[in-house]
Amino acid sequence: MKIKLLIILIFISLFTYSQEKYTDIVYLANGDRVSGMIIDRNDSAQLIKLNLKKNEVITIYYDEISRIEGHQINKSDNKTYKSLGIGFGNSYGEIGLLYQQKIDSKIAWAYHLGIGIYPDFYGVNPAIWYNAGLKLYTYKWVYVDVTYGVIERNYYREAYKNELGTSLLIGADWFIYNKIGLNAAFGIASVSDREKVAVDYLVIDIGIFIKLGKK
Repeated sequence: MKIKLLIILIFISLFTYSQEKYTDIVYLANGDRVSGMIIDRNDSAQLIKLNLKKNEVITIYYDEISRIEGHQINKSDNKTYKSLGIGFGNSYGEIGLLYQQKIDSKIAWAYHLGIGIYPDFYGVNPAIWYNAGLKLYTYKWVYVDVTYGVIERNYYREAYKNELGTSLLIGADWFIYNKIGLNAAFGIASVSDREKVAVDYLVIDIGIFIKLGKK
């Protein structure tokens, strides 16, 4: 439990740090400058949208801009990409790696595969965990995730065994820099080898991922 709490605290610290550092400075042609976070960049309309610290969104046209410093939004952030992550939780195989490919068509969705290890925290023999899932992005980086794989390890008939089941999670993938993101999700899981569907466990995902490729 202490290890899990430590991982959660590290994740929260990273997310807080990323929010503080995630700043763009837009220098205007008239000599002024505006600080915030670029949330949209429209080349056809020749404009950007900047979210200020007070959650006020302003529109600035390209011909008003002298230069931009800091993170500039990558239009592929919400498009098709492949990523590799490391983390803790359901989709990561307890503590392990997660490969994901997001596909942005008319409906944004992604599939992911995770494999990890259940550590020997309490004298339980370590075991390999695995999980596969399908995400449906409902709003920008927010998604609903259905997964299948190992959800728990329990003592049964004088031996420890992995329990397989289906999980339903709600989560988000945040890009904190051009190619680096944070992932967090929570949900419920049900063991597969039972006659009736029931909520057997609460599950979470917490991880850091990097987008693969040049874009």
